Amino acid sequence: MKKINIAVIFGGESPEHNVSLESGRTICREINSNIYNLFCIYISRKGIWFLIDAKKFINKNVISEQADVLPYPPKKSFFLCDKTNKKISPLKIDVIFPVVHGTTGEDGVLQGVFEILDIPYVGSGVSASGCAINKVISKSMARKENIPCLKDFTLTKNDESFDTAELDIELPVFVKPVSMGSSVGITNRINCPVVSS
Repeated sequence: MKKINIAVIFGGESPEHNVSLESGRTICREINSNIYNLFCIYISRKGIWFLIDAKKFINKNVISEQADVLPYPPKKSFFLCDKTNKKISPLKIDVIFPVVHGTTGEDGVLQGVFEILDIPYVGSGVSASGCAINKVISKSMARKENIPCLKDFTLTKNDESFDTAELDIELPVFVKPVSMGSSVGITNRINCPVVSS
């Protein structure tokens, strides 16, 4: 049986970069080598894509860059630019497993790249991802479908002052960024009557 080429993509530019690395390692460890050829693609904090050594990443948590990775839409694949001899070669991928957390990963941006490449991928599509990562939009959609939601308030940087009595909320509260994941930037504020959830 011909093996399936799977690319696990992790890292990224969001503050959840390190969380994504841990998620990526966990998934890569569980990929069945009898069925899949594993390719680990790391996105740096600056947004540069690299093919890295899968064994070093899985076993030692080491990012060992082997080649630059460039999307190649007409061929439904990637280009690899070897870092030592500068040789360019195609990399055919059958399915992508994205594990980039937060912005440019879970918000539909990365999924849009995969759609352009016409490569199947794991997870929600562009629209669903964009709606789901935004807590204001997703809770509004849930309420329209009569799905119970916790009480919340959304404040922006322009809300310099507000009347805490008008919020009518009991402490403690959780403060969350509106359009990021839920692993970074979350605080439990005992004395802060502000919540964006």
